[in-house]
Amino acid sequence: MSESMTSQQRLLRAIQHQEVDRVPCCPRMFNWMSGNYGMDYWVSQMRLANEFGLDPLVHVYGHAFETDQEQYPPQVSMEVSTTRNADHTEVRRIFHTPAGDLREVKIAGDPGPVYGDCPDPLYREHLLKEPEDLERLKFLLPEFSQLRAAILPTIIDLVGDRGLVVAQPRQGAGGYAFLDYLGSERAMLLAYDNPDFLRQALRLFNDFFQEAARVCLEQGAPVVMDCWWAVSVGSGWSPAHFREFALPLIEENIQLVHSYDALYHYYDDGAMDTTVDWIAEAGADLIETLAPPPLGDVDLAEVKQRIGHLTCLKGNVDQVNLIWRGTPEQVREAVRAAIEAAAPGSGFILSTADSIRPESPRENVDAYFEAWREFGRC
Repeated sequence: MSESMTSQQRLLRAIQHQEVDRVPCCPRMFNWMSGNYGMDYWVSQMRLANEFGLDPLVHVYGHAFETDQEQYPPQVSMEVSTTRNADHTEVRRIFHTPAGDLREVKIAGDPGPVYGDCPDPLYREHLLKEPEDLERLKFLLPEFSQLRAAILPTIIDLVGDRGLVVAQPRQGAGGYAFLDYLGSERAMLLAYDNPDFLRQALRLFNDFFQEAARVCLEQGAPVVMDCWWAVSVGSGWSPAHFREFALPLIEENIQLVHSYDALYHYYDDGAMDTTVDWIAEAGADLIETLAPPPLGDVDLAEVKQRIGHLTCLKGNVDQVNLIWRGTPEQVREAVRAAIEAAAPGSGFILSTADSIRPESPRENVDAYFEAWREFGRC
């Protein structure tokens, strides 16, 4: 079949398991964009699509809708004290809310991103310590602006048929918000020590996500992305606890998105083999990142055989050991193998196990796209 589809058509048809003129290609390149373009907003994603000729899933993040996530209501006051040390800065914050006080202590590398590439702060004391803190935290969680979400239809119109817009309004129960306020280890221990507190916390943050998702869906978002990397087997949760605490909320989110006739995009990284079947059976339209060993545990051909008829698969090519640290020949072979394993019958978008690093040799990045053009024609 000769190439005759727009990128938007190609992506939608792949997600819906329809015939495509070539395998759509949309690797995760947000870190690469930040390192090479200085930003990773939707505009730079379209620039990336033009440079490499890929089929962009154009992510519109929460910070496109909100100006300042730390604008608190008048009834909330905050005390801040800072201690500078030789290699880090320690920040203590106390929030005074009508329901009582919240306190956190975190440290950040000084100078530079010592603790992660965001950079991620290292928490010594999280805000949420007891069930009563949940009522206090509600005063700190920002409302999702109806007015600012009105930008979404404009972005959809500007992208047009050159890509498919994905609203990523907030990370809720499975992402940064939950991780920052409660902490991963603390959450996993609560599954044993105080499961009711854990359920209440997950409920609060999933409602936080759904509030924003609903606004985006009302503005016409064709796809909504839901991140669960912080509450996953790859983050240390047992499959049984994932199924008990996380899966019911994921099912709720899928139902919400589908009630607006939109597509649900599930994101996790690391180990996914034991949970991916449940997500597909729950009705997710698109699942990524399906990382192979050693980054994860997914055998793409096996997963395609198990759930390829239920959902569209996206990801799998190792961005660390191959695109960053490997050779062009290794990258070429990984792309060929991924297409061979998952493209037959459609329902596959060629991508990576996570974002391509900005340090990756350009010849390896080029080899990825050259191999896609060689092997991706249907």
